[in-house]
Amino acid sequence: MKILARENRVLWVNSIGNRRPTVCARDAKRILKKLSGAMQGLQERHPNIWVMTPLAIPFYGSELVRAANGALLRVQVQSAMQQLGFQDVISWSFLPSSAPLSGTLGESLVVYHCVDEFSAFSDAPGEAIRELERRLMVKSDVVICSSEKLRADKVRVNPNAHLVQHGVDLEHFAKSFDPETTSPTS
Repeated sequence: MKILARENRVLWVNSIGNRRPTVCARDAKRILKKLSGAMQGLQERHPNIWVMTPLAIPFYGSELVRAANGALLRVQVQSAMQQLGFQDVISWSFLPSSAPLSGTLGESLVVYHCVDEFSAFSDAPGEAIRELERRLMVKSDVVICSSEKLRADKVRVNPNAHLVQHGVDLEHFAKSFDPETTSPTS
């Protein structure tokens, strides 16, 4: 995103998640963090990279809730796009949960960047996530896959699926070899 931000404004929309929260301290902490982020509004975290944390209903098993989330997300993202004066929008999504929103913002291009098989996660509602991903792939102009296994699966839904394996920011990670770099202690 830093590379794209050199000549473009980027709106990073934090994940709304893929599963329903449970009654536990970890999920309560995550909910509070999401609410805090949403209350902060748009934040410029890096030159030309704006971050927003949207509010959503964390229950993907219901078609009604998915539709409500689509409408809720659309209003929040459109408001942020208007604040930032966006034009000629490209949406680039990494999560199936963006399906209700992707392709509804007047985008000139919709990209789904598939980095994992989210429906296989043990704490995700597999069938609902699979259906969201299918809808996202149908709406996408291009699907980028991080492994050949993912590409072979996704190309069945979207023939414009391509393999682009993960890369690294060598300059950033090379700093760990610099004797002046301090490491966090555990």
